[in-house]
Amino acid sequence: MAVETGRSGELKRMSGLGVGPIYVLVTFGLTALGWFVRGSEPLAGGAVTNPAAAIAMTVIGAALLVSGAALWASVVFGRRSILGYVRRGELCTSGVYRYVRNPCYSGVMIAASGAVVMMQNLWLLVLLPVFYLVLTLLVKYTEERWLLSRFGNAYAGYMKRVNRCVPWPRDLRSANTGIPRAKRVAEGDALAGVHAEGRGHGGESEACLRDYSFDKSPPRIG
Repeated sequence: MAVETGRSGELKRMSGLGVGPIYVLVTFGLTALGWFVRGSEPLAGGAVTNPAAAIAMTVIGAALLVSGAALWASVVFGRRSILGYVRRGELCTSGVYRYVRNPCYSGVMIAASGAVVMMQNLWLLVLLPVFYLVLTLLVKYTEERWLLSRFGNAYAGYMKRVNRCVPWPRDLRSANTGIPRAKRVAEGDALAGVHAEGRGHGGESEACLRDYSFDKSPPRIG
């Protein structure tokens, strides 16, 4: 991951891939390790032997794996692929970015979590919070610092409304704000032209700033 800093240590530029390669290596590496050691002592003691529980874990894990892969693919290959927005150096709050700030990374986290659940070993479930913690720390101290430096209050407001890692239906959380949607969209349009000077790179979180609103949503959960 290439990062440039100013004299004050402020992040000025990041690789277009952001922290993605690091996170993929960590999560896939831990998942593969879990697969190879799941039957060894003392992890063998955590194996799920109840047939009903084993089937339930397989179904839940498969659902998470498919959901995570679909979320990741929607960002990389969808109609509004993140790659084009990164090249233009623009910030986006529309599409899947309405529900989670880092859908590509979140997709990897969810898919890896599903693979772990399918291993049917209770001890290995400790990897799930590890995946979440690693993603939180990586993004918080790299991309978020850079994006706050570049987009200022626009990104700060987006952070307050939308979760970092856990997808959540924002429209449900904002349904009781008392702010008419037309007014919120109009207010968002006033910020639609917010761009930093230059065309640096900013990782997965960069896309086109649109549908920006000032929802007074409840605290985020992830």
